[in-house]
This record gives sequence, structure tokens and C-alpha cells, in this order.
Amino acid sequence: MSLNFDFSDVSFHQPPSQGGVFNVEVKEVTGYTSNSGNPRVSVVGVITEGPEKGRTIKDGINCPQSADDGVKRVWMRFFVCLGLDPEEVGQTFQLKGKGIDVETVADAVRESIMGRSGFCEYSLPVEEGGWPTRKWLTTGQAKAKVTLAAQSASIGGTEVDPLDAMINV
Repeated sequence: MSLNFDFSDVSFHQPPSQGGVFNVEVKEVTGYTSNSGNPRVSVVGVITEGPEKGRTIKDGINCPQSADDGVKRVWMRFFVCLGLDPEEVGQTFQLKGKGIDVETVADAVRESIMGRSGFCEYSLPVEEGGWPTRKWLTTGQAKAKVTLAAQSASIGGTEVDPLDAMINV
């Protein structure tokens, strides 16, 4: 009998225990085909600071299949939130044609974003068995969200209604 109790190649993804805006570093990029048949790229980012440090946020984005596919805007936002310049994205990603498969796309994405950091707003699933919500943010958007959340929390501890506080600014 032979045993293999080596876990060095086993990855375990544990999502955040609470919602919030997190700084994440991209650690994994893979290509796959979704259950509905769409070519898709999965990205796993590890939270780099705070009480959720070490937990992972997993996101997936469909691959565009036509010149006017709206998912291209989702990809552009994602790349910009990871610090890529839109012009750089246009020059780097020029993969098109029938010979391109999802692994080729994943390889190109991996080469451009692996190890990059960005901000992701994560919300827990609303219902049991549901999906969490993930929204990639620029540094400015992330700072604004964190500031607003802190201000809302400080208002919440007083007798001032938060809506009144916003209206009377």
C-alpha cells in the first residue's frame, strides 16, 4: 500500500466571511467552458490585508465572441481596475478568429495580470446556494466606498437618520 499525504499542490478557496471592499492579488487564472457552453476565464484573487487576509475571491468572466459583444466592457473595467492602461489593453489583447480557444485567452490574460493587485467589492450571496456579487473598482472608487461606509457607520451610532444626514449636507 502506498500513501500520499502531500497537500502542497491542493488549493483551498475560502471566500470572505463578510462583504466589503478588499485589496486582492491575482494568484490564479484558468480557462474553462461554462455549463451553458460559454468560454469563460476564472480569476482567483487573494485578499492581502485586514481581517479577511488570505481569503479568496473567485470571479469569472465570459469571453467575448463578437466584435460588439458587451462583455468587452466588463473585461476593460476589470483590466483597468488591475492597473492596466486602456491603450495597453488594446495593444495586448488582439486575439480573434476561429482558431482561438479559451485556454489561449486564459494564457494571455494570465501573462498580463498574474500578481497584479486591485480592489474588489464583494457581497455575500443573498440566499443559500446563491452566488456572491463581485464588482471590480478603481483605486479612487475603492477609497470612496470605504470612506462612505465609515461615514455611514459613524452616523449609524447617533440619533441622526442617515437619510437626513445625506440630505442636509
